[in-house]
Amino acid sequence: MRLCVINSEEIINLRQKKRWTQQELAHFLDVSQNTISQWESGSRKPTGDAAIKLLKIIEGITSEINNEMQGHDMYVKISRLEKENATLKGEIRGKDQYYFYLVDKVGKVLSDLESAIKHGEG
Repeated sequence: MRLCVINSEEIINLRQKKRWTQQELAHFLDVSQNTISQWESGSRKPTGDAAIKLLKIIEGITSEINNEMQGHDMYVKISRLEKENATLKGEIRGKDQYYFYLVDKVGKVLSDLESAIKHGEG
């Protein structure tokens, strides 16, 4: 379970993202402001119900960010470019195979022609 790895940076980032004071977060988690301060300094780690609530909030923010990114024009453009890139790679790979097929055929024709010339057939 991830409860023991909620670090001080995540708690600080959470508070900043939500624009909460230590006191507001403490009230929400039903702990003291001093406890929040200790978590943020790294001298203590969240445990129990408070850790579970923190984890849910952090995961909720991550989900919000992902949803925001999916609606963002740049995300859409990057996704489209990635798809186009994959398509082009497939087309190039196909053209490379065709190119090598043609080179092989031309090589065989030249070899046959050279052989015919040597034997006086050309």
